Parts: sequence; C-alpha cells; structure tokens
Amino acid sequence: MMLFEILKKELLSFFRDRKTLLALLLPVLIFPIMFSIAGTQLRAGQESLEQSIPVYCEINSEKSEAQIHQILSAISQIQYVESSAPDEDLKTGRILLAISEIQADNSKQTSKPLRICLTYNMSAAASSSTYSMVKQLLETANIQIAYERLYACGVQDSVFENIVLTEKTVNNNYLLFMMVPMLLAILLTTGGVSIATDSLAGEHDRGTLERIASTSVRMTDILSGKILAIIVVAMISTAITLASYYVSMCIEPEIGEVFGAGSALEKPTFHSILLVLFQSAVYATFIATLLSFVAIVAKSRKAAQSFFAIITLLPSLVSMLILFMSSSKSSYVQMTIPILNYILGLKYAFSGVLTVSQLGVSIVCNLVLAAIFFALSNRLLKSEKYIV
Repeated sequence: MMLFEILKKELLSFFRDRKTLLALLLPVLIFPIMFSIAGTQLRAGQESLEQSIPVYCEINSEKSEAQIHQILSAISQIQYVESSAPDEDLKTGRILLAISEIQADNSKQTSKPLRICLTYNMSAAASSSTYSMVKQLLETANIQIAYERLYACGVQDSVFENIVLTEKTVNNNYLLFMMVPMLLAILLTTGGVSIATDSLAGEHDRGTLERIASTSVRMTDILSGKILAIIVVAMISTAITLASYYVSMCIEPEIGEVFGAGSALEKPTFHSILLVLFQSAVYATFIATLLSFVAIVAKSRKAAQSFFAIITLLPSLVSMLILFMSSSKSSYVQMTIPILNYILGLKYAFSGVLTVSQLGVSIVCNLVLAAIFFALSNRLLKSEKYIV
C-alpha cells in the first residue's frame, strides 16, 4: 500500500539523519545521569551525617543550653561549633542547623517556656535530615517533661492520653509521580517535533511537497503516512525513556526505594506498562496531528520551529499547573483537556487509582481532537495556497 511506502520513506529519511537520531537517543542518558547524581548526593549526605553534624547553638541561659545538649546527646554525631553568621554558614554548608532562643515578651507569666527557633537549609538534604531528627527529639522531650510534671502532681497518663496517633503514608513519591509523566510528555512531544519539522515544513521549503501533490498519490495517504511516522518516532522515544528509567532504578536501587516505593514506578507490571504505552500512543496520535497541522499552516521550517518551541513548553507548564491543583482526584473536566489528561492519566496509572471512566474520557477527547486536526490538515493540503 502507498500509505506504508510513505511511512517507510519518512522513517528511513529520519534515521539517516545523525543529528535527529542523536536527539531521539538522548533520553537514554537522562535518567541514568539524574539517578546517578541523586544517588551520589544521597550517599554523600548519609556519610556526612554518620561522620559529624555541625550545629550552632545559642541559648542565653546556661541551664537551658545544657538541657538542650542533654536532649540532643541521643545524636552522637552532633558537634557544636561557633558561628558569627549562622544563615550564611547554613547556605555554605559549614553548619547543618542553627538553634537559637526567641526572646519572650514582657508578659507576666509565672513559668515561661523556652522558645527555640530551628533554622535549616531546605535545599540541602543533610540539613533537612538534621532538622527532622532534632525537631523530633525536642518534641518528644517536651512531651516527656510535661508528663513528668503531671506525674509529680499525681495525674495519671490515662487522663490525658485519649488519642494515640501513628503516621502512615501511602504516597511517598508524589514528586516522581509528577516528574516521570512530565518527562514522558515532553520527550514524546519533542520526538514528534524532530520528524514533523523536516517531514512537512522541510518538504515545503524544498518544494518537494508541490511535486508530490502533482502525482497520482492521494493527499490523504501522504498525510496519513507522515502522521504515522511521527507517531512511530514519538512512541520509540517513549519506549526508550521508560526502559532508561527502569534500568536506572536497577542501577540505583536506593533512589528507587526513596521515590518509587510501592508503586508501578518501582515494580512495573505488564498491566501498568501496557496502560502507559496505550495512553502514550493515543497522546502521540493527538500530538502528531497537531504538529502536522501547525507545520502545514506555518509553510516553512523556520516558522514551524517557532510554533513547535511553544508546543514543547506546554507539558512543563501543565505540570506546574497540576502542582497547584487543590484536589488529588481528577475530575472528568480535567480529563477532557489535552496534555493535562495525559499527564494526569500517567500519574494515576502509576499510583494505581486510574479509573476506566477517566481513561475513556481522556482517550475519546484526544482521538476526537486528533480527527479534527487530521481533517483540517487534509483540507489544507488540498489547497494550492498551502502547497505552493
């Protein structure tokens, strides 16, 4: 069939170009490099915590300072150091935590509590870990002191221990649930852009599109073959990205345990992989028709690249929008919005909460839009205005 001949021609032309082929294979390096850096930083942070934990402590009362030191003695790695500029030392990593006293107001209280401020560097893993450990110790000590005072007054713990809380999380990998779908959406889109730029806009610049239109080949077959080529390349990019991710999880299992524990991200099943690939294929169909339509309207490689640059930014912008969504459960309205429904669909598929109805709404909307863009592109290609 002429359709498959055109598909074969487009794929051979694409894979002969070393630059575009290199761009397609680039995702292979993304996750190994990212996981390697993250693993190195994680191990470095753990090693630094095992060796020594420099902490700056400034409490006005010697008795209170000694009490703080006694409470924190449970962390044997803590070393108290002097600092003239704690905030700057936290930024440079010279200290991991600053403990300071907040001056109480002049209110007349018979027993004033010791007000402590813990300052740490949120962007440094070691500083955040130190803050968590110290905070937990201080909170535990605070409760214990309160209990001891109540016991001294003859009050039993059964009087005030009515509720005992235990923390448990079922989603400790929210960041990765967003990062992987976002990267898949970006790389799938850029994979389609790499071939759409040359397949339609490039042929228009070279004048070959006009010559092809003058032959007996149907314009619908030409368009279908080019769109299929974009879909194939986009799906290859997706498959490479997924394979790179799971290989990286095997290379750096510590990172996998931190980010992907208990999800399809860590232990993929045939069902989860099939679900991701199926959603990606539908999204690739939508993207391929959209890119084809834009390339035809642009009529030149330079103009098409300008439009494609905006399209490739959309997955990142949509992912940022998801972070500000108040509800963790997707509504059907959200699943009708292209790009957003793909990223949300992958997120819920990875976390195991994607419903059949949500998946159906997403697929139908993307395919309907793909059909519209295909019809518009086919109509434009039959007009001399967009071929010449």
